[in-house]
Amino acid sequence: NTQVFYLNYANAADMVPILESVSGSVVKATEKDAPQADVEVSIQALEANNALIITAPPSLLNTMRGVIAKLDVRRAQVLVEALIVEVNSDFDRDLGVSWISDPVTGDGGRASFGSPSIPSVNPNNFGPSGTFAGGLAVGVFRDGSLRGLLNVLEADGDTNVLSTPTVIALDNEEAEILVGQNVPFKTGQEDRSGTDNDFVTIEREDVGISLKVKPRVNNDNSLTLEIEQKVESVEESGTADASDIITNKREIRTKALVKNNEILVLGGLMSDTIEVNTSKVPFFGDIPVIGHLFKSSSKKKVKQNLMVFIHPVILLDDVTTESESGRRYNEIRELQRDFNDQENWLQIKKSALPLLPEYKTEVESNTDSVADMPVEDPAIMNP
Repeated sequence: NTQVFYLNYANAADMVPILESVSGSVVKATEKDAPQADVEVSIQALEANNALIITAPPSLLNTMRGVIAKLDVRRAQVLVEALIVEVNSDFDRDLGVSWISDPVTGDGGRASFGSPSIPSVNPNNFGPSGTFAGGLAVGVFRDGSLRGLLNVLEADGDTNVLSTPTVIALDNEEAEILVGQNVPFKTGQEDRSGTDNDFVTIEREDVGISLKVKPRVNNDNSLTLEIEQKVESVEESGTADASDIITNKREIRTKALVKNNEILVLGGLMSDTIEVNTSKVPFFGDIPVIGHLFKSSSKKKVKQNLMVFIHPVILLDDVTTESESGRRYNEIRELQRDFNDQENWLQIKKSALPLLPEYKTEVESNTDSVADMPVEDPAIMNP
């Protein structure tokens, strides 16, 4: 018999080696019990229609039909929200963040590094005062709001929000976000005697903020996250030569276990920078020699602590996906509304200002079972 199986979710090309292995094992077991003539099995993938064309005996065909029904299922998706911030402080001040663990419910987590005395802070109440203290504690807390945390960090003058990427990834598939520049680096130079045209080889590399996440959804409503986060920047230089480019790089690679809708906190990548500030009296400060009497300069050593907050949410169905999409849409709409409510210095009519339409949910509940998938479509061929 030859049958065509149209797949709903699985990739037809990926299914071919799996079914070939299954059919080979079944044929060997059958021949061992009752030797018979060679069994012809053909499994082909039609990528254009994401379909499988299988030719096999009826008994083997039924076995592979069951395998396809089990593997061709809807995979969960994971919405990953990230908040990448730099926390600045004076040289004589340590940085950190601590999460208190509820002794009754066990909510929250705490792992301390650095200073042993870290004041406890309720993770559900992000206040500007007391959040950052001596040492560093990294952990997780449940049912947190990444948007609320972002508002607090933006209001704090000692923080610099570098990026707030959001990405949706399939279960056990890697997703990547990169925001940066493609910078040229000189890799070699050949001097050609007698000419002014030297041969220079250039290699370009991406420099900026990148986030790679590979989530795996577990059976207990938890996720295993493989995280690779980089923050790279080009050191300012007075020359434009590609051979003199210096890059600063901070990178986190880890694998962590976190519950659905928890916020995972990673941090502790410290760096030191020297800030030089110059203030002067206009005009007089630019006069040669005596201009120094009308200006002053100061140097300050600043510590920067890179911290990454990651908030994963499992999306099991269309309803959950639609809900999260609507939430993000409404956040943008509210920002637009707040901007329109501000003082209109251009004297434009408020009705003429742009505003996104209201978000409407159009997702219908899907009650179809995976076992009901159409494995026998009209395109069934009998030799």
